[in-house]
Amino acid sequence: MLDDQLLEHLPMLEQAWISDKLVGSSVIVCIVGCSVLARGWRQRLMLIRRIAWMVAVLYFLRSVTISVTTVPPSIDSCVIAKPQSTWQVIKATPDILAGTIGQCTDKIFSGHTAILTISFLFWRRYATHWAFVAYSAVHVTLGIVTVLMARYHYTVDVVI
Repeated sequence: MLDDQLLEHLPMLEQAWISDKLVGSSVIVCIVGCSVLARGWRQRLMLIRRIAWMVAVLYFLRSVTISVTTVPPSIDSCVIAKPQSTWQVIKATPDILAGTIGQCTDKIFSGHTAILTISFLFWRRYATHWAFVAYSAVHVTLGIVTVLMARYHYTVDVVI
């Protein structure tokens, strides 16, 4: 494990599913909320297209950083899966994307935090009332804190 001053002072969150639910609900609330707030089907389609493009670019950039930088797991109990063939990698990809197979070393940068941040930016840009932005800020802050407490990422992954 890497030395991380912030993680040393945060308690470990045993119920890591809380972090996953906060990230997932942030996406759903963002897509549904922005679609409801949009005026007309063209603006709804534009918003969904923008979200899709941002997520696609995010995961492309994340795949590049994961390919060039490997960091050790942030949890002692995590066992690194080492596939023996290309076919095993292809076969495991849907389970990895669904989250049923955990990855220990795909840290830089945090996809959890990036999705939360994108959700907040959409609320900031398209919300018609300050309460939506305030809700999103609280949701995103809790999500980022739980990502760190669940030890999904090091602090540097979240900052990047």
